[in-house]
Amino acid sequence: MLPVKISLIGMPSSGKSTVVKIIASKIGYNHVDLDDTVGEKEGMSLIQVMEAKGAQYFRDIEYEFLENISPDEKVVNSTPGSAIYHEPMMK
Repeated sequence: MLPVKISLIGMPSSGKSTVVKIIASKIGYNHVDLDDTVGEKEGMSLIQVMEAKGAQYFRDIEYEFLENISPDEKVVNSTPGSAIYHEPMMK
């Protein structure tokens, strides 16, 4: 059986990043915070990415990241609330 990927979606500052770490440690999975991942990739804060490149660019990056998670990787991730507005991610 392939590992289950777990994604938490919620409003900003709702505790997703904290809960992701707790869940991941309890079940032995890795944890990823997509806000941090995008910021690291772009070399600027999430707010700066949104202001400089726009929301669609940000959604495209987060989708690309999620699409590239290995099928065998055990991961719990925290996604920005905007994830639900990106058509491919809804599917």
